[in-house]
Amino acid sequence: MIERTPKGKEARQYFITCEKAYRRLQCDGPSIAPKVQTLSERYLNGLPHETVLAEFKLLIELNQFSPGMDANQAFLGAVGQMEMMGVQLRPLLAPQALALESPHRYAELRPTDMARRFGILRRDGKEDPAAVNRLLADLGYQTHTSRETLAWTPKGKGWPFAVVKDVPRATVQGGRPVRQLFWKETLLEMGDIQDAFVRMGCLRMQKTSPQMSMELH
Repeated sequence: MIERTPKGKEARQYFITCEKAYRRLQCDGPSIAPKVQTLSERYLNGLPHETVLAEFKLLIELNQFSPGMDANQAFLGAVGQMEMMGVQLRPLLAPQALALESPHRYAELRPTDMARRFGILRRDGKEDPAAVNRLLADLGYQTHTSRETLAWTPKGKGWPFAVVKDVPRATVQGGRPVRQLFWKETLLEMGDIQDAFVRMGCLRMQKTSPQMSMELH
């Protein structure tokens, strides 16, 4: 650099460029540096852990006052309510916390299981859970909730028979959890359910049996 040779000039220009870049970083660094989110900012909507825990426990207790809601449903309902407030509890809870065992010993049925049991079939002979869901809605046991993590939500008379579960390792767009509505087997003991399901099953069998007979021949 002192001898003013081509190599010296090249080296001098290199260090001048480095110095300019360094000074530019000093001036602009705070505005371009990536912001590191804290755990509270990322998952808890900026709330302190103690506040989130207290709110979560309170929601669980309040949910347990709902008719027919057991501890499992109250817990999952509280998780969903916290998520609606912008608080993501799932990354903070142990995996087993979202897979609580039902305290009941009777079977829990999906609409597909009910369709199979009563012969509510499509024209291709496969179970028709959509028809079961519509029938449960018509009878006042549930209502359709679009754009929610739970497609069908129990209504007043349906809650005593409903079991809401998180589907393991499944999410929808936006990272929201997928929840599924199961029904306690005791639901099938209700007179209006039995009559409607048997009637629909018989009608479906009449419609599908000629086609099935043709396929056999």
